[in-house]
This record gives sequence, structure tokens and C-alpha cells, in this order.
Amino acid sequence: DYSGHDMLRAAMPLPADLTRLLLRELDAFQREIDLFPDDASIWAVLPGISNPAGTLALHIAGNLQHFVGAVLGGTEYVRDRPAEFAVRDLPRERVTAELSAAAD
Repeated sequence: DYSGHDMLRAAMPLPADLTRLLLRELDAFQREIDLFPDDASIWAVLPGISNPAGTLALHIAGNLQHFVGAVLGGTEYVRDRPAEFAVRDLPRERVTAELSAAAD
């Protein structure tokens, strides 16, 4: 329950520098996902890596939409963290759409 963060959200809007940093990194992450040769490759699990790039992208998008959006910004976003790690085989467009939603 993050209701205790209401005062923090009202008192501390996201500083402009942090906003620019987050947007820059989300944009770079979208470009990285677009560089994969096909949709299936973002779901490949390489040796020594526990989560594929698609999972990492969904997790980061969910985390930002939850904390920055819902907790700090008061959006209606409802996070489904287990799905961030369970979903597989989405097309890149769906994954980058989640990153775009986090940027918004």
C-alpha cells in the first residue's frame, strides 16, 4: 500500500533533470529493442542470463508506470508484476509500446 506517499507526491514533483534522464534512457531502451533482428530474439534466454531483453523491458516499464506514474503522479496504473516476468513472445511493437507508456 503506497497511500503514505500521497504527501511525497504532492510535495515533490519529479525534478526536470530526472525526467529528462528517464526519458533519455527509455528512448535508448526502445532503440535497443528495435535493433534485435526479429521479435523472437528479444525473448531468447542466453547462457548466464536469467531474463530475456523483452522481460527486462516489460519489468522496467511496469516499475516506472507504477512508481513514477501511480505512486508519484497519481495515475490509475495498476501493476501486474508477475505478468512482467511470465509474458513471452509479444511482438516488439507491444514491448516498445509499454516503454512508451512509461515515458508518457
